[in-house]
Amino acid sequence: MTGSRTLGAPAVIIGGGLVGCATAYYLARRGLQPLVLERSIIGSEASGRSAGGVRALCRDRRERHLAMASIKLWEGLDTELDFDTEYVQGGNIRLAATEERLAQLSAEAEEELADGLVVEVWDRDQLRQRAPYLSDTFIGAKYCATDGIANPILATWAFALAAKRAGATLLTHTEAIRVGVQGGQVTSVQAQQRGADLIIETPLVIHAGGAWTSLVSQVLGVQLPVVPARNFIAVTQPMRPFFTEFVSSHDMRLYFRPAR
Repeated sequence: MTGSRTLGAPAVIIGGGLVGCATAYYLARRGLQPLVLERSIIGSEASGRSAGGVRALCRDRRERHLAMASIKLWEGLDTELDFDTEYVQGGNIRLAATEERLAQLSAEAEEELADGLVVEVWDRDQLRQRAPYLSDTFIGAKYCATDGIANPILATWAFALAAKRAGATLLTHTEAIRVGVQGGQVTSVQAQQRGADLIIETPLVIHAGGAWTSLVSQVLGVQLPVVPARNFIAVTQPMRPFFTEFVSSHDMRLYFRPAR
């Protein structure tokens, strides 16, 4: 391509959010020097607007063991990355406002316990005792003590900086446009960097587009049934902490957590 710049990389990661930067870090730590392509700035999309829950509770069974293993990593992550991600293992409460929801949570708990995740199901009285700050609207809950919270922006940057130290390259304002394939094998990624064409020769592409999975998948020539959804997040004025848990309710379609 006339006027284009060509680079080489052992792996290209599309997306500079938490997943993309964490992938870059772990690849670089193993001796591979990946290239991350982020169309905006690091953590500018969903990773910078996440609620920050770190949980295995209420996961799809197909991802539950992965989530449980992830929490083991989180427990030592600040030390490993030399960065304060504001991670706190303060517990996770999933609330029930109806008998139907409480029955659903109880059924989920049986499956979670069978998979090795330690959870508790609380009735109304137990919920009042354990979380007195909640209203009487809720009749029970499911609880996991090993779940917690972290600052998603800080966590993303912690992985990004650690990845760079380990040998990864992060290119911001660089959008993947097309993936080159020959004989069923990936050969390159075509991107645009501030309006200029960029070709990266690589045998490996890792898709970490997050909420924009369907858009990024078009670059790969496939369609995935993932669409972004808008949530509203409000931050209160600072107040004295009175709870530590990540709290959520599907019935009320809300969640909240403490922050530093």
